[in-house]
Amino acid sequence: MSSQPTPAHTYRFSVPQIPTQADSPYTKLALLVSRPQVGAGYNTQQIAYTRKPYELSYFSHNEWVDTPGRMLESILVSALEASKGFQNVIPSYALIPADLRLDTEIVTLLQDYSVKPNQSRVVLHARLIELTKSQEIASQTFEAHQPMTEDNPYSGVIALNQALGQVIEELVSFCTQASANADALNSSTTDMD
Repeated sequence: MSSQPTPAHTYRFSVPQIPTQADSPYTKLALLVSRPQVGAGYNTQQIAYTRKPYELSYFSHNEWVDTPGRMLESILVSALEASKGFQNVIPSYALIPADLRLDTEIVTLLQDYSVKPNQSRVVLHARLIELTKSQEIASQTFEAHQPMTEDNPYSGVIALNQALGQVIEELVSFCTQASANADALNSSTTDMD
């Protein structure tokens, strides 16, 4: 009798394309998207879950295809490009000058089995930095909970992607609005000089 390890199921972030809104503000600014930081306990390919408060556990046969920060960076770049709110959206690895930088941190990313119905939770903190002045122009925390249809890791991944889609949509709106406000303020200050 051989004891072979059970193969792991691997999952990825996959959020729906966020539709461009006709009234979305546009700036001539270039936005650099830095790789998201990841809170303690979540910077791993292991999928986190909890069954009781303060306890973090990981599934043994289910994992992410990559770390959450790496997966989220490409999604943020794509969503912000699709918003048409910026002249240019630049990933962290590109050596291109930018006007603004978006810093994010995944604060919470887990399947919560301690509540009924079970749910997946995402909490993301974002900061928008004006690079010429090295000054924060806006910050906000985004949070979404999505109920799971079944009590298993795959259902949790589906719910987590839905919650992540909500957070990304709110984040894109936050970035375009805050950037447009900063651009307008800079334009009026330049006009007065």
